[in-house]
Amino acid sequence: MKLKKGKSLCFFSAKGGVGKTVNIINLAGIFQQLGKKVLVIDLDLYGGSVAHALNKKYDYSIYNAADDLMFNRFESFEKYVVTVTESIDLLCAPKDPRDASKIEIKYIEDIINNAVFNYDVVLIDTNHALTGFNLMALSVVDQINFITTNDPLDLKNLNYQLMTIRILFML
Repeated sequence: MKLKKGKSLCFFSAKGGVGKTVNIINLAGIFQQLGKKVLVIDLDLYGGSVAHALNKKYDYSIYNAADDLMFNRFESFEKYVVTVTESIDLLCAPKDPRDASKIEIKYIEDIINNAVFNYDVVLIDTNHALTGFNLMALSVVDQINFITTNDPLDLKNLNYQLMTIRILFML
């Protein structure tokens, strides 16, 4: 039996405050209206705000999922996600930013690759830094969406980041 694979989309910007989180939340709602099962992953590991924006409390985060993957305890996404609606789940950033530094980058890849076989659409919210976590996400997703403003400094930084990504991924 062939497994159905969903699509993964990563949202990235050259600076904070450009609307990534708001766009992802709205896009999740649009995919829900199209009948899709959606997972939002808050990969802003040191300052994630998706749960806060949705007024959701949580006990488990991406840190717990990665830790359980590392020690072969991971069973299913249901343990780690917060239900937003019937069709939208959220995998939150760690509550404690110190937990982010305990996550091994390879488990981010495992989480994303596992998610696309459990959801129709996986939307990933990143921070604006070219961290190993973000680069891993950018390297495994189906689509990268850059969000920017027309501010000259934002455009300069976006150009630098695009050049870096082209070199790293040989595009």
